[in-house]
Amino acid sequence: MPPCPESGFKHNCFGVTNINNGNTYVGEYQDNEMHGQGVYIYSHDGTRYAGGWLKGRPAGRGV
Repeated sequence: MPPCPESGFKHNCFGVTNINNGNTYVGEYQDNEMHGQGVYIYSHDGTRYAGGWLKGRPAGRGV
């Protein structure tokens, strides 16, 4: 999967986003949403959800 552009629309790509609440998402994008496989890291304690994403929301069990 190609890297996402640093700015603009993210589609069928892999990228890193630092979210305005301090959290970070590393993973796949489709139609400018977190979609596919990815890791969401919570800044307040470092816990993470690693697994599937569907239209911007965690999907499945993850780890």
